[in-house]
Amino acid sequence: MSTDEQARDRHGSPLFYSLLSEMADTHDRKSHDYASNDNPFGNYHFAGKLALLFAHSPEDAGFAGRIGEKLFRLANLESSGKIAINESIEDTERDIAVIATLWMADRRQRRLTRQKNIDAVKAQMAKGEWSGFPGGITPSAEKADPSERREYQGRPSKSL
Repeated sequence: MSTDEQARDRHGSPLFYSLLSEMADTHDRKSHDYASNDNPFGNYHFAGKLALLFAHSPEDAGFAGRIGEKLFRLANLESSGKIAINESIEDTERDIAVIATLWMADRRQRRLTRQKNIDAVKAQMAKGEWSGFPGGITPSAEKADPSERREYQGRPSKSL
C-alpha cells in the first residue's frame, strides 16, 4: 500500500498526518547525526547522565545536558564515520562553544546577584533593619518586642 493510500485510509485531520510526516523526516535527519539505530535515544541518556552531575542546580543541569547532546553528536559522527546531514561538525563545535559561554555568563550573573543580595542583607543588619528570619524572629533579641519574641531553634516550628 502506498503512502497516499495509507493517508486516505486514516481518520481525522489530513494536516495532522502531514505534520507527523514532517516530524518523522526531521527525526530521521537528526537521528542520523545524533544517534544510532542500535541506541536511538543514546544522546538523551548521555545528556541526562551529564545533567545529573548538576542535580543540585537545575540552571546548570540544563546547560550541561545541552552540551552533552552536542558532545554525543560529535562522538556519534566521528566514531561511526558518518557524514553529517543536519548541520556541519563546525556548527556543532560552535554550538558547544556558544552554550558553554552562555553557561559561563549565566553562572557569573547568578553569583553577582547572590553577592548583591548578601551585601544588601549585611547592610540591613549593620543598620539593625534586617528582618529576614521566618516568622518575624529577629537576629538580636534585645531589639525584639519581648511580647512577640520567640527563640530560634534552627528550624521553623509549626506555629510559624
